[in-house]
Amino acid sequence: EIAIGARYNDDWSTNGGVVYVADLYTGGTWITGNWNVTWTDQATIYGSKDVIEESRTEWMQRVATGQSSRGEGLDKPFAVAARNGRAYVGDTVGRKVAVFDLVNKKYLEVGTKGVGRIAKPLGIDVDNNGRIYVVDGTAKRVNVYGPDGEYLNAIGAQHTFERPSGVAVHERNT
Repeated sequence: EIAIGARYNDDWSTNGGVVYVADLYTGGTWITGNWNVTWTDQATIYGSKDVIEESRTEWMQRVATGQSSRGEGLDKPFAVAARNGRAYVGDTVGRKVAVFDLVNKKYLEVGTKGVGRIAKPLGIDVDNNGRIYVVDGTAKRVNVYGPDGEYLNAIGAQHTFERPSGVAVHERNT
């Protein structure tokens, strides 16, 4: 197994820290620790269906028709960040950042369209205001998105960085 992008985060756990690991082999994001969410000791998130709660009506319809659970998955998770109950996972094959809101049980994709489209997300961090910083290895820049995934701007241009692979934001957002 190859695990890349491990992060430790204790800003929303209840009894110590939480560890996040993006795992290229399993195609999931492994989370372990003690926190006040649905899971107890550890969990692996493979896609949106692992976070979004299915309504009773949806469950009954799925069981009655024999359908399997549906959701957006991860193809090749590479980078991971966490802040305020959200896990941010860069997917280099899916060309996106998947945002798993573990507290509110929501799922969001970032960088999938328009001027802020991501070609190869390699590094991720999130500042205290919820802005998402994503290294795009193909575009050789850092894209900045708002907390809801809207593209804000970019840091760097084609010739600013040679091979960017990671980003970290100071806690004072400077």
